[in-house]
Amino acid sequence: MPVADNVAIAPANATHFVEFRAVMAVYPGHSYFIHGRLDRTGRVVEQSDPIGFYPFLGPLGGSTLGLLAIHGSTAPDPSDLRSPVVEKFRVNLTPSSYESLMRFVRQRRQDTAVWSLMFNNCNDFVADAARAVGLRVPSGPSVTPPYAHVRRLRQMNAHLVAAASPDAFGS
Repeated sequence: MPVADNVAIAPANATHFVEFRAVMAVYPGHSYFIHGRLDRTGRVVEQSDPIGFYPFLGPLGGSTLGLLAIHGSTAPDPSDLRSPVVEKFRVNLTPSSYESLMRFVRQRRQDTAVWSLMFNNCNDFVADAARAVGLRVPSGPSVTPPYAHVRRLRQMNAHLVAAASPDAFGS
């Protein structure tokens, strides 16, 4: 079943976007985001590789390691693009909001963060990215399934959301 596109209403000077996604890769799933550039009509003309937060062992590590805290990685994982997207939420960004997102990405790629299923996982990473662009984020434990986390993020920012047609990449 196709996932509805929900796009934050574009400010007049939106030049970029961030899209938060949840996939059903390995139980209970995974959340990550992509970002990219928009043309003058708001159509996506360029997008990044997925950016997520994984245990250093990759996406299977989360299912097998449970409560252990291990080194985390933000390296791209191609399996994100092969897994069906079950929930997504896109926000169009101004140049300054996009720079805030890029600052967040650079910082997190330099950090040696510890990944933990209970305390610092992919949902926490997505929430931190959303916070970097000024969105409201769910509070409390982030151990909800990723699809529920991205859905809650969209609901908390419903004041920004308008239904939209599929973008140039069709996802």
